[in-house]
Amino acid sequence: MDQWLPAFQVLAAQNDWKLVITAKAGCAFTSAKMLKGDNSGKPYTDCIEWNRTLLSRLVEERPDYVVTSQSASTALTAAGRGPSVDAMVAGVRASWRKLDAVGTRVVVMANNPHPGAAVTCADENRKALSACAFDRVRHDQEPAYRMQRRAVTGVPEVKMIDLFDAVCPTDRCPVVFGNVLIYRGGSHIGAAYVKTTAPHLARALSDVGVPAVYAPAK
Repeated sequence: MDQWLPAFQVLAAQNDWKLVITAKAGCAFTSAKMLKGDNSGKPYTDCIEWNRTLLSRLVEERPDYVVTSQSASTALTAAGRGPSVDAMVAGVRASWRKLDAVGTRVVVMANNPHPGAAVTCADENRKALSACAFDRVRHDQEPAYRMQRRAVTGVPEVKMIDLFDAVCPTDRCPVVFGNVLIYRGGSHIGAAYVKTTAPHLARALSDVGVPAVYAPAK
C-alpha cells in the first residue's frame, strides 16, 4: 500500500487531509491468520499481532476513511489450515466491518500485477523496450486482485478502486512510459511514476464518494 504514498501526498496537500500510513512488509490488513512469505506454511505471528493492534487503534480513532491494499491472496483458517482464499476473504471482511461499525469508510485499492523482471529487462533492452511489455490479461489473473474483487462483492459499504489503466495506459503494459521507469523492483511501482497517477487517484476516489480534487501544478 505504501507504494501509493507519493500520489496520496499530492492529494493530501491539495485537499487539506491528515494522511497517516501504517504498513508492515508482507502483512495484509486482515483479521485472518497471515502466512509467512517463505512458503513454510507457518503463521506470520508478527503480522497477526500488528493487525490486532492496528484494528484496535483504528476503531478507537475512527478515521473518516481507510484505504487498503495487499499482495497476499490466502491465509490460514481458524483451525490453522491453509493456505486458503476463503480464509483471507473472511478475514478482510471482518476487519472492514469493524471499521464500518464505527463510521469509518473503507476503500480497497486493486493490487497491480507483477511485471516480471521489469527493471532488468529495461536495462537489457534500452533500445527495444517493447520487448519488456506484458499482456493486460495479467491483471485479471492476479490472485490478490481476484481475492479483493470477491471480498468486496456482497459488502456494499466497502468500495473498490483500480488504477490499472494508469499503470498500463497502452494496449500492452509497458515498463517505461514517458521516459519514466514504472516499476522499481518486484511488483512495486516507483515513486516518480506513482506521483503522476495523482489525478487518476483523485478521480477514482471521487467516483466512490471520497471528496478528492486534483489541481495540476502551475
